[in-house]
Amino acid sequence: MAQPAAATSASTATSASVDATASAVTRAGALVASFDAGLAPNRLPRNRPAPVRLGLEGTFGSRDGSPTPALRTMRVDLVRGGRVNANGLPRCGLDDLEGTSSQGALRRCRGALVGRGGVDTEINFTDQPPDRNSARVLLFNARGAVLMHVYVTYPVRATFLVPIRIVRADPRRGMILAARFPQIAAGFGSLTGFRMTLNRRFMRGGERRSYLQASCAAPPAFDRLAFQLARVTYTFVGGDRLATSALGSCRVRNP
Repeated sequence: MAQPAAATSASTATSASVDATASAVTRAGALVASFDAGLAPNRLPRNRPAPVRLGLEGTFGSRDGSPTPALRTMRVDLVRGGRVNANGLPRCGLDDLEGTSSQGALRRCRGALVGRGGVDTEINFTDQPPDRNSARVLLFNARGAVLMHVYVTYPVRATFLVPIRIVRADPRRGMILAARFPQIAAGFGSLTGFRMTLNRRFMRGGERRSYLQASCAAPPAFDRLAFQLARVTYTFVGGDRLATSALGSCRVRNP
């Protein structure tokens, strides 16, 4: 299971390395996609929310060496894994980040930073071998969303802003995240992987708070719980649709 990176500071978001040792894999024809998710820490109170960090990771490719179709949409249903608590955090919008580099985005919106990560891309220009690149991801608190900021330098310098909408954030029914991805390199590029960690601690009114909170709702007679943590649905340019899920577990932490 994916494990989010440990916090580097109580007041900043983490780096986004995720240990994807048991990713779920799904296929449609030659297209192959994977997904993994993890909540940390594993020990949580039974009846009250506590600070957590969430790691998400996925990969895309083809079994026959053909170009990977471009990802169009992604929807993540977190069956368990709590709620967003953004009260007191600054917000950052599209207008604030348009055309910024990673450093420029942090200068403008560091107070709204809620996570970090990375993406991998593949560009397939006609009659040329695939060109593979990676880019840094910054995640910012926005109105009703997490704003994904990606700054690339090849084939041209460009900023991609992807609002990841928080469709639902109900502690009892779980959280839903949904995103639509833009074209890469005028349609010649595709996403081949992503990894991100949502984690932010902050102070409000003299009280330490966490952007994400969750509990371990095990039945009274049990101190452990195994469950389907998240289900993902990907759609791709060309019409392919893939879905899979990631399992999770928690242990009840005594007060």
